[in-house]
Amino acid sequence: MTAPDHRSAQHRATDPVGSAWVSANAGSGKTYVLTRRVIRLLLSGCDPGRILCLTFTKAAAAEMANRVFKLLGEWAVMPGDALAAALEDVEGEKPGPERLAAARRLFARALETPGGLKIQTIHGFCEALLQRFPVEADLPGRFEVLDDRRSVALRAEARAAAIRDAAADAEGPLGRALALLLARTTDGAMDGVVDGFLRRRETYLAYVTPYGTLDAALGALPGRLGVPAGMTREDLYADCAASPHFDSAALADLLPALDCASASMVSLAADFREALAESHSGRKAAAWRKLFLTKDAPRSSSKVVTNAVEDRLPGTRDRFLAEALRVLEVERALAACDTAEMTSAAMRIADRVIGHYQALKRSAGALDFDDLIQRTAALLARSDAASWVQYKLDEGLDHVLVDEAQDTSPLQWRIVKALTGDFFAGQGARGGAVRTVFAVGDEKQSIYSFQDADPRLFAESGKEFAGSATGAGAAFHPITLNIS
Repeated sequence: MTAPDHRSAQHRATDPVGSAWVSANAGSGKTYVLTRRVIRLLLSGCDPGRILCLTFTKAAAAEMANRVFKLLGEWAVMPGDALAAALEDVEGEKPGPERLAAARRLFARALETPGGLKIQTIHGFCEALLQRFPVEADLPGRFEVLDDRRSVALRAEARAAAIRDAAADAEGPLGRALALLLARTTDGAMDGVVDGFLRRRETYLAYVTPYGTLDAALGALPGRLGVPAGMTREDLYADCAASPHFDSAALADLLPALDCASASMVSLAADFREALAESHSGRKAAAWRKLFLTKDAPRSSSKVVTNAVEDRLPGTRDRFLAEALRVLEVERALAACDTAEMTSAAMRIADRVIGHYQALKRSAGALDFDDLIQRTAALLARSDAASWVQYKLDEGLDHVLVDEAQDTSPLQWRIVKALTGDFFAGQGARGGAVRTVFAVGDEKQSIYSFQDADPRLFAESGKEFAGSATGAGAAFHPITLNIS
C-alpha cells in the first residue's frame, strides 16, 4: 500500500458517519486511527457520553484517553490558523468559524459530561454495568473484583480442597481420577489442565449442563472423542493382536522364511514370536504395534518382506501392508481412548475444583475477571432482565469501538453484539441519528487464545455487522491497513 493510499484508508476508517471494520497489521497506525475516529465523532457533535471505546488493557485505555485529551487540550488554546490547519488534517476540509469554536469547546465538554468519555477495558465496562444492575444480574449490591494475585490464591485453595476430597475417597471416582492424573502427568501439568478448565468454565459447563449430571456427560465423552461405541481399552488391545491377515497358518509359513533371510528378518521373526508369546493383552498389543508401525505410520512392507520372502510366499507384502493399516486404525482408537480417560479424569477433578472456587468467591462476595464477562453476557441475554438493561444502555450509547478485536473471545463478542443489537433496527435507529460500530484488529497478532480468543471471529463478526448495517441502509466500510 502506497503512502497516499494508506492515508486515504486511514481517513475512511475514521469517518464518523459510517461503521468500519479495519484489518490492520503491525505499524499501520491502529491506535492513531482509533484515536482519530473518537476525535471525529466528537467533532461531528456526538455527546461524549454516548461513545464507548473498549480496549484490552488498562495501559491501552490510558494511552488512548491521554491522546484524545491531549489533542483536545491543545485545540482549546491553539491559535486560529494552526487550529484550522489541524482540523483540515483531521477532517479533510477547511473548517468554518463555527467549527473552530466547537473544536475549542470539546475539551471542556468531554471533561464535564456526566460519566465522561468512556474509554475503558471490557472488564472495566462489565464491572461498571454489573454494579449498576446487581439485582438483575443476581449479585450482591456491593461485590469485590478479585485481582490476579487474590484469584490465584483462591484457585490454589480450591485445588487443595479438591485433592483432600479425592484423598478421602481414594477408591471412589474422584480418588481414581486423581490417581490417573498423577500417574500420567506431573503436578505442574495437572495444575495447568485444571486451570484451563477454570478459565474456560463457561465452555465446560455448556458441555456438561445438557447431560444433567457430570457422570452422564463423562459417559458420552468417549464417543465424542472417537472411541468406537462400546469399545473398552481391553477390547482394543485384543482387537490389535487379532489379525485377519496373519493367522496361525500364515505365521507358520512366514516365520521359517524370515529365519532363513537376512539378520533384520531374523530379528523380525523374533519380534513376531514375542508378540505371539505375550499373555498380557496390553503388552501383546504393544509388541504387535511395534512390529507393524513406525513413528505412527505403517512400516514399509518392502523393507520387511524381502523379494526372496515375497517370491516364496506371494502376497505377503500386500497382507503386511493391510495389517499395518488395520493396526494403525486400532492405534488411533487407543489414542482416543487415552484422551478420553485423561479428559474424563481432568473433568472430574476440575468439576470439584470449580465447585470449591465458586463457593470461596461467594463467601467473599467476589467475582474474578472471567465472571465479569460471563455475568455480563448472561445478563444481556436474559429475556426477563435484558430488555430493561438494554433500554437503559440504549439511552446512552450511539457508537461502540473495539480495539485489538482479534483478541475478543466469543463471550465478549456476544456482549458487543448485545450492546449494538438495535443500532441498525427499529427504534434503535433513533429516528435517523447515526449510530456506528467500529473494530480494528490484526488476526496475525492474536495473543489471548488461552482466554478463548479466536481471531477468526473478528472476520466473522465483521460480516455479521456488515449485513446488519447494509440491510438497514447504513454505511459500512471494510478497510485494510498495511505497511509494505
